[in-house]
Amino acid sequence: MRGIFRYEQKETIIHSIDPRVKLIWVFSVSTLTITAGVPWVLLAIFLSTLPFWAMLRPSREKIKSIAFVLFTMVFGFMISQSLFYYWGETPTFTIIPATFPVIGPITGGIHVYMEGAVYGFIQSFRFMA
Repeated sequence: MRGIFRYEQKETIIHSIDPRVKLIWVFSVSTLTITAGVPWVLLAIFLSTLPFWAMLRPSREKIKSIAFVLFTMVFGFMISQSLFYYWGETPTFTIIPATFPVIGPITGGIHVYMEGAVYGFIQSFRFMA
């Protein structure tokens, strides 16, 4: 997984494009992901980047590594946001109740919020695109 972001010289359409054009494209996609807040739009932006990535003809090893990184990122964002989402209203379930000695009164209890998991899912698509 060490060479996941290492440059590979290949004869592809993407490799022959002027680097300035690629930078403008990356800036445009980044701007779209920042301004879009609807999950299906973020999914569409992410899916629109996949054909360009496929044109690079990545190796099977690189595809596996990228898939692992993306899955881990989505899972991590969803878990962290479901635990620490500030605006969660209804806990899906409680990990540590507020009555638990020492930690309970300090934290007010540790709860898992579905709203936080959805928010983490949305944020992960911003990073993946």
